[in-house]
Amino acid sequence: MRIAPGDVDVRVPVLRARLGLPPSQSDNDRIYDASTVQAVRFFQAANGLGVDGVVGAGTLAALNDIDNPRDRQSEIVVNMERWRWLPRDLGAAYVMVNIPEYMVRVVEDGRVIHDTRVVVGKPDTPTPLLTHDMEYVVVNPSWNVPVSIARKEMLPNLQRDPYYLQRQGITIERNGHAIDPGSVNWQAGLGGYSFRQPPGERNALGRIKFMFPNQHSVYLHDTPSRSLFANDRRAYSHGCVRVQDPLSFGEVVFSLGMPNDGWTEAKIGGMFGGKERYINLKRHIPVHIVYFTAFVDETGRFVSRPDIYRIDERMEEQLGLDGTQQMAAGKPKTATR
Repeated sequence: MRIAPGDVDVRVPVLRARLGLPPSQSDNDRIYDASTVQAVRFFQAANGLGVDGVVGAGTLAALNDIDNPRDRQSEIVVNMERWRWLPRDLGAAYVMVNIPEYMVRVVEDGRVIHDTRVVVGKPDTPTPLLTHDMEYVVVNPSWNVPVSIARKEMLPNLQRDPYYLQRQGITIERNGHAIDPGSVNWQAGLGGYSFRQPPGERNALGRIKFMFPNQHSVYLHDTPSRSLFANDRRAYSHGCVRVQDPLSFGEVVFSLGMPNDGWTEAKIGGMFGGKERYINLKRHIPVHIVYFTAFVDETGRFVSRPDIYRIDERMEEQLGLDGTQQMAAGKPKTATR
């Protein structure tokens, strides 16, 4: 249950104490007053939360983390170590996704020229750390459902209702031909069938995806699930990165990858709704998917983000920051170059 400015709530005294405020001098110390709201807003800004002064689920979770404070020196060390994993030359222009921050930025000549919110992988299906070049863009993409998703999430539904996926706009194929799902014994398993969602408004990849070929088969893409971008913590995907504002992001990417070709949001949007179309970039753009839980923001303030994949925790053990080891045994398995 959230706490909004002006509310009377039994948790307010605890909230003030957790934020380091002195006890309220008001006759009713349960009033969520202006001084407490201001402290909450500052806390939200420092922790990458929506700055509205309302103690909702995301703010409450971050406040509860105060009870388990991390060692700042260790946090800085492991983040510095991860900087060493990146190429010394990030590129004159590049795209960087910071997983714990749920943000993507486009940087040119050391200056951020575009940023927007993203949704990243869940802790049990994490977005991998990697560096690869963006080579092409697909407009009106089809979604070829990975076997792991089909087996874990779709097969149980098919076993209950063979036409479940058909109503979701997903076709089931074998040897390149669509089949009647009602003719298959799904109790026996997937049986070599493939699952494909053609281009359209309901497509899980949305209307555009940005491709940087890699062994994990992850990429940046649009999504029809727009409401998730309003959340402070946005780890919901199977590993790919969903972009909040794909049109403006696409305009920036095309302007860097195909300069002087006159790409605009309107031109890109004008291609939506047709057949699947591949557009090769004349200039490849490095994409760095990184994991920085501690950094200095544009105002020079140190900020910290939750260790959602527990990479910091494992690295602290590998680097001997817990006193058990003096040399790193290796990178976490989620990290690739």
